[in-house]
Amino acid sequence: MLYITNHSLTDTSLKVSDFIKDNKEWNIDTLQPLLDQVCLQLILAVPIPFNPISESVCWGLFGNGEFSIKSATWAAHGENLGNPLVWEYNWIWKLDIMPKLKIFLCQLYHVSLPTKDNLCKRGMYLNPRCPFCQTEKEDADHLFFHC
Repeated sequence: MLYITNHSLTDTSLKVSDFIKDNKEWNIDTLQPLLDQVCLQLILAVPIPFNPISESVCWGLFGNGEFSIKSATWAAHGENLGNPLVWEYNWIWKLDIMPKLKIFLCQLYHVSLPTKDNLCKRGMYLNPRCPFCQTEKEDADHLFFHC
């Protein structure tokens, strides 16, 4: 993460090439007033190629350089893409049952069934009590194990 020390810098048109001299070296005089010493040292450690390289946009979190919702989700949760967590209930999607049952099982394991308790937590105004016993809140645990 770069920490810019000159907070008045708002020129979004700046490019990396604006900080490179004609002799293919970093222009320390233009970088130094903008960055702290740690960031400056990190940038100076990046070698500048002598041969021109065409510019391209790539997503650095996947080996193929392509953006995907999966990679963005893992990045947003701070997970390591090199060793992604495997959901222990992936077997649900391999079952030979109707798709709506797979979705039901997935919602059940994610505690996201539309029970009265979950609907209340999501902002709906309703009575969270179980319509059968009228004593406890209606959640999946209560419906499937206590009612």
